[in-house]
Amino acid sequence: MIVIESGGTKSTWAYLEKDISTAKFVETVGLHPREIDSNKRGVFSDFINAKKKDFTDLPVYFYGAGCEKQKGKETIIELFNSHGFKKVQVETDLKGACLALLGNNSGYIGILGTGAVAAQFDGQKITKLTSGLGHLIGDEGSGFDIGKRLLNAYFNSELPAYINTEVESSFLPEKDIIHRVYKPDGRKVVASLTHIAKKYSNEIAIQRILDSAFSDYYYTALKPLPNISEISLVGSIAYHFDNELKRALIKHNIAVQKIHQSAINPLFQYHLEHTH
Repeated sequence: MIVIESGGTKSTWAYLEKDISTAKFVETVGLHPREIDSNKRGVFSDFINAKKKDFTDLPVYFYGAGCEKQKGKETIIELFNSHGFKKVQVETDLKGACLALLGNNSGYIGILGTGAVAAQFDGQKITKLTSGLGHLIGDEGSGFDIGKRLLNAYFNSELPAYINTEVESSFLPEKDIIHRVYKPDGRKVVASLTHIAKKYSNEIAIQRILDSAFSDYYYTALKPLPNISEISLVGSIAYHFDNELKRALIKHNIAVQKIHQSAINPLFQYHLEHTH
């Protein structure tokens, strides 16, 4: 059995090979269906070819970003089929988070990483989805959003000098920050600035940024969900800024139940218990 949690940057594989009782966890290239180019196909092929011959006999349970529509699912299935895999089930990363955090129970889950999304789950399917508009329109509370707010504060002279210096250092040797963030990989560059927000999270200017970002996450992603009073979350931002997130949400009477940096461990455990 192979369980995969995939984003745009990386995918994490958890698998149990035949006659081996210990699971293996490995990371490889991200498999977002709209971003699978010849380079990623090559890395994927090398990864599979390095495994045992009967590796492709294992059933695959794939949970990935970009798999909301049938076309995205078919792209992933085609990729695995072309390498000899016969049983491939594809679902969204959000469905994976639901199963990982809630199992077959109903409730509310959120993903806060590079992007931001939330959903209501009835124990079998997602009944309502909010946010998820992408970084240009939405994603409030995400890594990109926090990085963007930090840059905004930088350009508006709202940060202490030592934080300004750290922001500038993050872009070296590039001196034109504006030029750098509008390059094709600008989204990742802006999102990476969250390490500065984490480092100086006790600074008042950073606290304002984080409180504003997570409050906006409530208004755009959580408030539209009916009767929500508690939520479980997954993602690097939820994990690393757990105290700030909890503090912001409790102001709106939302209690945080569980936070996982990644869904892969509980998701793999779910399949061990429910897949026959």
